[in-house]
Amino acid sequence: MPFSIAGIGVFWYLFTLALACFFLMKGWDEWPLVFLGQLLGWLLQLAYLNLWVRYDDEGFTQRTLWGKTRSFRYEEITEIRRGAYQNSKYAPPGYEVVICCGKAHFTVSPGQGHYRDLLCLLAQKVPRERWKRLDLRKPDPCSHHIANGWRQVILTFLLPVIFAGLIVFEIVRRRLGYISKEDLTVVLWLFGSLGLLTLAWAILVLAVLRHPERHSQFLQKLAGRWAGYGGKIKYPKDAVTDPLFPEEAEP
Repeated sequence: MPFSIAGIGVFWYLFTLALACFFLMKGWDEWPLVFLGQLLGWLLQLAYLNLWVRYDDEGFTQRTLWGKTRSFRYEEITEIRRGAYQNSKYAPPGYEVVICCGKAHFTVSPGQGHYRDLLCLLAQKVPRERWKRLDLRKPDPCSHHIANGWRQVILTFLLPVIFAGLIVFEIVRRRLGYISKEDLTVVLWLFGSLGLLTLAWAILVLAVLRHPERHSQFLQKLAGRWAGYGGKIKYPKDAVTDPLFPEEAEP
């Protein structure tokens, strides 16, 4: 994972710590409740430390978020796919590559270290007939064809969590007598509406990217720009992965 993930986690941890100190100085007895918000920061730091892939000439090892480690030999690879196109200004642009070992699968992205070296090694170890592409016109149950950019992370994870946390915080404040019933109603409507809007937008983008042919050109352009594809949902050319998928054609 990029170090920026850990950086966001540290920032969030320090932010909640400062917020708890502010409430303590204000004399609020329930200031320790703010520390519940630190769970998000710890989760991001855990992702930075645990999500990795290591490889050598014999095979590779993958570690999951919760510390589970799985090892595979190159002979166990059943399929290699080209997935979502990553187009973030904070990481090198390029395609994610999905490595499947039976039912187990994971992705490597151009932002990870030794990305090119790993693909070159895979090209030597894995037969060419196992290299395939994810078809944008067909549903993908694992959603590997959808870019995992910062906008998707914020929409599908961070904002709803923040909104839900603020709602819980305001409810606690109401029960402790810090705000009136009328103020609580306004806060609940505001944060509840924002949370539902972000969730609805995430579902809409997901639906358009999974089945672009079912939606209008306007929605395709909107979802495509948001996901980092540009004005059209397509596979841009890429010097790293194009030689590995010579049989591909534009959908």
